[in-house]
Amino acid sequence: MSKASYPRIVNNDFFSITNRTKIKLHDQNGQLENKLLPMFDAIVGNPPYTRQEDIGSMRGKVLKTVSKSEISNLIKAECGFEPSQRTSIYAYFFYHASVFLKEGGYLAYICQNSWLDTDYGIDMQRYLMRNYEIVAIMDSEVERFFPTASVNTTIVIVRKQSDEDKRNNNTVKFVYFNKTLSEIIKNYKGVNKLHDFIDDVIISESNEFLHINCIQQDILSISTKWGQFLKAPQVYFDILEKGKDKFVPLSTIAKVKYGIKTGCNEYFILEDKTATARDEILKAAMNNTENITT
Repeated sequence: MSKASYPRIVNNDFFSITNRTKIKLHDQNGQLENKLLPMFDAIVGNPPYTRQEDIGSMRGKVLKTVSKSEISNLIKAECGFEPSQRTSIYAYFFYHASVFLKEGGYLAYICQNSWLDTDYGIDMQRYLMRNYEIVAIMDSEVERFFPTASVNTTIVIVRKQSDEDKRNNNTVKFVYFNKTLSEIIKNYKGVNKLHDFIDDVIISESNEFLHINCIQQDILSISTKWGQFLKAPQVYFDILEKGKDKFVPLSTIAKVKYGIKTGCNEYFILEDKTATARDEILKAAMNNTENITT
């Protein structure tokens, strides 16, 4: 007879749990324990895709989420800084996860990619550089990692590191996929061999399946637009290097600002009603009927 299994699952708001919170879980013999969570070797997750305006306002069938102000205060106490009020919820997941991670432990999230190039993403960039070796940041040119999500996502893998020299000298790998993951995995004959290939790369490399841009971590501190390291071709960096004494930021010669943002997704993001619309209101539309025969 096989031994009984007791999966350790907690159904609770992540931000209601701290490293001082006792959790009720079954041990491997089925006995209920009430104890602190241990430090973990690895944390893997997919934080929710939530507008910053909705943080703390969501209700599940059983649980109410912790409020935005409580989350901000928690992060301030744990990490020593207060994130921008425009910070998306996934960034808070990075910050809070750190207290549960061992030194040398890995944190891997699939999250929205906006933090790579936005003003509010700078907090997260600086936090990662101060506390982690950034192992890899991955994105795809041809597919979304979650096809049903209405946002573009990246895979972020970091390793907790308190040694500043090791962090600064770490090689960050920006991996941009040119084919679907299924095609790439098939080409490299499995996930493990794909991992080994990426892990062995020490200088930037490209092929028909992917592009790997290797950047020393301390160099990232001079830039707040990290998306370029994923998507820009080598010629872009060659031009920047040759013209580095001539180029100046646009902000030095003009005032750059956003226009009005309504935040009204219902208006700007259209919903496909084709499947539920009545036949009589669906009509073909053409602007130009010249040279059309039936």
